[in-house]
Amino acid sequence: MKKRFAHPLSRRAVALLAAGCLAIPIALTGCGKEATGYLDEGVKETKTPLVRVEEADLYLGRTILLEVREQGYDLSLSPDFTQPLSEEDRMDASSALLPVYMGRDGQVVARLGCANTGNGELPTLEARVKSFEVFYGPCPADVEAPENAKPQVAIGGVDFTGQNAEEVASLLKEKAGSVTSGEGPSPSQYTVGGCMYTFSFDADGAVNLVRVQGL
Repeated sequence: MKKRFAHPLSRRAVALLAAGCLAIPIALTGCGKEATGYLDEGVKETKTPLVRVEEADLYLGRTILLEVREQGYDLSLSPDFTQPLSEEDRMDASSALLPVYMGRDGQVVARLGCANTGNGELPTLEARVKSFEVFYGPCPADVEAPENAKPQVAIGGVDFTGQNAEEVASLLKEKAGSVTSGEGPSPSQYTVGGCMYTFSFDADGAVNLVRVQGL
């Protein structure tokens, strides 16, 4: 049986998505162009993707779900991977998809936000990845999964594994256009170019979640 996904976006959100402004570059070079921005300026020459998970490459705003799966990852609408995406699943035009869980061997690697910004229906596996959320520590309370895979992840050329709030702030301070810093376990948000980075930290002060999303 085909599963259909129809979560209508607002008129303004559809316009932004269609223009390609959620491609999530750190330094925008124009709507609709490939994401080429990086936190680490030295990475520009090597053309390292915005997000690298182990050996998988994800360009936010360009990579589609099928390409994620072809790099060896399972995709599911549930964190326990009991609702896998299939080739028969369809997505209505101008609709946002419920969070898609990316994983391997039953463990969550990341949570992806995807959308169909076109004018027609398309296979769900052709939806583009618009946001990326990685869990460095235990999964958040809203993710009912036994554990996460704790993969090696580089976001914008930077691996945030083990960093605390001060180290994150030091890294992003001079690059951030605006900063919202939380206290204790509250998230800290940094706007860098056309991208919002949201961090949360565990009880020991280390990064346990990073979310990357376009503005």
